[in-house]
Amino acid sequence: MALIRPIAALAGLALLSACVSVLPEQQTPNALYRLGDVPPVAELDANLVVREPMAERVLGGQDMVVESADGGLRLIQGVEWAGRLTRLMQGGMIDALSGEGDGIAVPELAGAPGAYELSWRIKDLTLFSGEGGSDRAVCVLDLTLMEGRSRAPVAQGKVRTEVAISTRSPERRAQALSQAARDCLAEAAVFVSGAVNEAYSPAMGN
Repeated sequence: MALIRPIAALAGLALLSACVSVLPEQQTPNALYRLGDVPPVAELDANLVVREPMAERVLGGQDMVVESADGGLRLIQGVEWAGRLTRLMQGGMIDALSGEGDGIAVPELAGAPGAYELSWRIKDLTLFSGEGGSDRAVCVLDLTLMEGRSRAPVAQGKVRTEVAISTRSPERRAQALSQAARDCLAEAAVFVSGAVNEAYSPAMGN
């Protein structure tokens, strides 16, 4: 009986080794993509804390996603974001709101107080595969501006942008997704800036 346990353990290790060997190796992307330069398009009358946006797990990481006509999602092989998408979008929003106003936009981790906070969600940032080789990159953001102290909602909005492409190379798809994201951030920044500047009253301290 004393010999059975070591033999059983060795058999278990051999089985585990066989299982591990059949797992596919993780593919290394050929290229990593940033969002690109996001120029300032709006200014703030008051300080704004920009939270990292929420997103579904498949959208919020480094993978780029394409949706087929039947609604199935798959990853675009060979290309990835240069970092977690939610962090890239947060930085892009701050850049877009960095016009010459009295207020500034800062990330929540900076610890700086803000008269207002932006809570937002990436509802969509995928490439839709159409018929005849025609694709379009789509970005959708849900936006909620809140009062900094009470967290009471001040304004809510949604922006949506599309970028059409005619070729399905991974590089062109990645560029289209980046462009759709930049366009989305620009429109979102204009909305957020307008909501902050309309709500802010220096005389009332809010």
